[in-house]
Amino acid sequence: MTAGGGADGGQLAGSVYHRAYQAVAPDPGQWPALVAKVLDLDAQPQDWPAGQVAAIAVPVMLIVADNDVVRLERAVEMTRLLGGGIAGDLHGIPTRASPSCPEPPIPGCVTAPPGWSR
Repeated sequence: MTAGGGADGGQLAGSVYHRAYQAVAPDPGQWPALVAKVLDLDAQPQDWPAGQVAAIAVPVMLIVADNDVVRLERAVEMTRLLGGGIAGDLHGIPTRASPSCPEPPIPGCVTAPPGWSR
């Protein structure tokens, strides 16, 4: 249980997240189980060691928002550990961490300028 919500997904019923889940889930009735798993994950410490983050060898897309679970300063740290946070025009665009948004973009997501690529 969480303050103001509960583990049954009721607080998020009808939300944009719930509707998106219903649109693609093989069994939309599993919404309460998904919410319970996410709440459990959110309750666990997410303190990955710097070496473990830096060792990730595949491309990574960090999605962060203000007032979210991940603090902005932690997202900046993770970006740097993944090779980002550099002047890409001087050093090349990092292949593991780069600013991008999903297609279609999430409202408020800052997208790269036209023609920008890695």
